[in-house]
Amino acid sequence: MTQGFTAFAAEMYAPGGKGMDRLRDASEAPDWPARRDALLADSGVDRCDRTYMPTERCVLEELLVELGREGGPEAIVRLVKIAEDHPQRELRIRALHGLLAAGPAGHAAAAGTPGAPSIDDDAVARTVRARAVLLRGDGPEHAIGTPLPWRHAVLEALARGFSDRGAHRLESARLLAAGGPWLAFVIDALFDPQLAKAAQFVLGNVPAERWKPLVAARKKVDKTPLAKAPSATQKKALDAELAVMRAELEAIVLTLRKERFAFVAEPLRPPPKGFAAKLRKLERRIGRVPLALARFWAVVGDVDLRGNHPSWKKKTYVAGGGDPHWLADPLVVTSLDGALADAEDGDFDAREAPSSLRYALDLAGDDVTKANFSGGIVSVATPSSAIDPPLTGRAGTFLEMLRDAIAWGGFPGFATIDDAPIRRRTG
Repeated sequence: MTQGFTAFAAEMYAPGGKGMDRLRDASEAPDWPARRDALLADSGVDRCDRTYMPTERCVLEELLVELGREGGPEAIVRLVKIAEDHPQRELRIRALHGLLAAGPAGHAAAAGTPGAPSIDDDAVARTVRARAVLLRGDGPEHAIGTPLPWRHAVLEALARGFSDRGAHRLESARLLAAGGPWLAFVIDALFDPQLAKAAQFVLGNVPAERWKPLVAARKKVDKTPLAKAPSATQKKALDAELAVMRAELEAIVLTLRKERFAFVAEPLRPPPKGFAAKLRKLERRIGRVPLALARFWAVVGDVDLRGNHPSWKKKTYVAGGGDPHWLADPLVVTSLDGALADAEDGDFDAREAPSSLRYALDLAGDDVTKANFSGGIVSVATPSSAIDPPLTGRAGTFLEMLRDAIAWGGFPGFATIDDAPIRRRTG
C-alpha cells in the first residue's frame, strides 16, 4: 500500500478540527469522485487482506457509504464483496450501509432472496440487512417461520428504523400504525419469550389504542401452564454445584491476578447484602427469576472476566479498533443490583403486562460486545419457572454456559481459536 490513502486519513484527523467535517469539505471539490476512487484503490480495501487502524477505518467507512450514495452497478458489486468478505467487521457493516444508500438495487443486494434471508453471524449486520428487506417492501410472510435471529433482526429494524438516514422512525411508525400484517407479526412476537423485549420496543412507535386490544384478544387464547415448583432436593443440589463453581472461579481469578491480567472491572464480587429483599423487589417488577440465576446471585455473586493478559499475543478487550484480537468470550454475569437498576429504568411491569409477555433480563454482552465492539446481548426471559433457563443471544442454558466457561478457564471462546493460549480442562 502506498502512502496516498494513509496520508489522506492522517490529514482528515490532524489536530485542530473534526475529521468528518474535513472529509465533507473534501467531498465538495469538483474532482472528488475521481479522487475518492483513487483513495479507495490505494487503501487496498477491495483486496480484503488487512486490518486498518481506527483513523484509516473511520475514513474508509465514510468513503464506502458515499460510494453507495452515488450508486451504479459497479459500486454495488464492490460493496457486496466487502460486505461479505472483508475480515474487518466495521467495514463489512459500513458496506451494508452503503448498499442501503444505493437505492432499490442496493436494497435488493443487501436483502437477498425474499423469504430466504442471509443469517449473518453478526447481529448488527443482520439488522442492517433486515432494514434492506423492509425498504424493498417485503411483507411479514417472508419473516414468519424464519430462524429466530432473523425474526429478531426484523423487529430491531422496525424499532430503530429501516433507512440509512433521515426520518426513519416515521417510516416505521407509518408501516405499523396502519395495522395489518406487520402489526400482527409484532403482536405474535410479544408472546415469544425470546422476542418479547424487541417487540416492546417496536410498539413504542405505535399508538397504544391500536395494539392493546390485539394483545388482550391474544391473551384470551394463549394459556401457558406454569411448571411445577422445584423440590427441596433440586434446590440443595443446585446450591452445591454453584458453591463448587464459586470456588473454581476464585481459583481462576487468583491465577489471572498472579499472571498480571488487567481486568476491566472487579472480576468476582460476593453475593449482595440484602439479597432476599432485592430479589423480591426485582421479581415484583419483572416476575419470577429462573432459579439457577437467582441462586447464582445468592451463592456466587457476579463475575466479569473481561480484560487483557500480558502474555497473550492478542487482546481479548480492545481499546483501539485496529488491535489484533480474539473473541475469547470471557465469562460475565451481571449483578443482582445491576439487574434491578435495569428493571427500574425500563417500563416492564409484571403486574400490568399480559400473562404471556416476557421481560428480557440481560446477563451480559455476547462475545463481540465483551471484546468492546458493538455486538449483541445474552439474556434470559422472565417471568420463568424454569430451574435452568434457556438463553437468548447464545446457544444452551444458563448452567451450561457456566460449566463451559469454567472448563475453559473463564474464556470459552477459545474453543474455536486454533492458537488459543489455554486449553479446555478435562476431567
